[in-house]
Amino acid sequence: MPFLAELIKLIATVAWTVARGRQGELFRGNSWQKWRVYAVLAFIYMLINNIVFLALLQLSPISFIALGNLKTVTTAIFFLLCLGRNLTKLQWHSLGLLTMGAMMTQVSGRLWDDLPRGTRADPSPSSLDRQIGRCEKVLASPPLGISWSLLSCGLSASAGVFTEMFLKREEEELHLQNFKVYACGTVVNFLRLAINHVVLPADQRTWWFNGFEQDTWLIPMNLALTGIMVSWVMRCCPIHLKIVANSSTLIASYFIQQALDPEMTNAHIFLGLMMISISIGLYYANPKLLSGDSDSDRADLRYWCGIVTPSMTRASTHPSMLAADSMKEKSYLEA
Repeated sequence: MPFLAELIKLIATVAWTVARGRQGELFRGNSWQKWRVYAVLAFIYMLINNIVFLALLQLSPISFIALGNLKTVTTAIFFLLCLGRNLTKLQWHSLGLLTMGAMMTQVSGRLWDDLPRGTRADPSPSSLDRQIGRCEKVLASPPLGISWSLLSCGLSASAGVFTEMFLKREEEELHLQNFKVYACGTVVNFLRLAINHVVLPADQRTWWFNGFEQDTWLIPMNLALTGIMVSWVMRCCPIHLKIVANSSTLIASYFIQQALDPEMTNAHIFLGLMMISISIGLYYANPKLLSGDSDSDRADLRYWCGIVTPSMTRASTHPSMLAADSMKEKSYLEA
């Protein structure tokens, strides 16, 4: 799936460039050193994409979306440790709220369902199995799925740090940078499939498209379209649209899951998703808006309407990188 998604994105990017008559720019002035940087980034994304599928095998869609927002927390921590870039107190508080919201979505609320009210815990060995069974009900998702999701968030943070360190100075257009990332991603994923085909025993080897049905092709096409749209939205749209889109995804996923499988949703998940949505708004909020100062309010309104937008570097396409633009906007807001 990741290989097909990267291939589709590569074909779409090349077709878009050729349609604009700028195909000569794809390989113009590119050195091996620059391609090496994109290859490392593509390798990290390859790990993330494959780990995401492992997490989806264990998690429900709503749990996967909720835990995926923890990449903002991990990226903030990585930026503090690796780059010395700190956040405001409001942002750290919002990240704490986001973490608590993600944790709440993973609480099943069924720990004491089978324990009569007023009954004390029995330490005898005969009740040990029952107590272990109750403890397993604490989490709404398998621990392995949660671990895969957290690992994906950590790798996403490392990709953000790598982008900030090596690619932020590259003032290239979005379609050119996407072409390099997708080309390297296609090659890396192809090599992974080829290595698996050689390493696996003969009786376990299968053709890459075995089991594909007509509906299966919608998955890589959806992944490719999502990747292209996200890269465009994160770079070109004003910040309030990013927050609304993220929060709407959380709330919409809850009601869709409620309609498809009501047993997979509960009050803990809904409250957790609301906490995540509020924390995202606080994370990107201008602290001066909370002070009630009219000048700050007007400046913030101009910013949220898209008149003042974040920097147009590739590094700003990472969700947590938008906070790095606050220093650039400070001079405008204080003017």
